[in-house]
Order: sequence, then structure tokens, then C-alpha cells
Amino acid sequence: MFSDDSGENFDKPITISNINPVGRVGIAMIDKDNIVVSWVETIEEGGALKFVKVNKSGKIGESIAV
Repeated sequence: MFSDDSGENFDKPITISNINPVGRVGIAMIDKDNIVVSWVETIEEGGALKFVKVNKSGKIGESIAV
């Protein structure tokens, strides 16, 4: 998700969710070290749009469902 050379190479992939993701992934840069990732996930009530903050170091915040 992160690159130090304008997209020529990227850091290792980071698993955001392996529960019930169905796709529709989005990424927004907060700054050079942090992004917000969104995706749709299946839950008992149907589906949820989820968001989580991810740091370049691999630290993943707590996800929230909308």
C-alpha cells in the first residue's frame, strides 16, 4: 500500500480483514505514513461498509462499520 519511489515498488501487503470481505476496496492517503482503507464486509445483518486506519509500519487501527 505504501511506496517510497512514486509507485515503482511497494511495501509488503498488509492483511486488513480476513473475516468476510466481499471487496469494493478504497484507499485514501492521510499523510505519507498513514492511509484509511474502506471495504464491504458481510455481517449477520447483511453487509457493512468498514473503515480502518493503517500505518506504514503495518500497525492497523480498530475498524469501524457504517
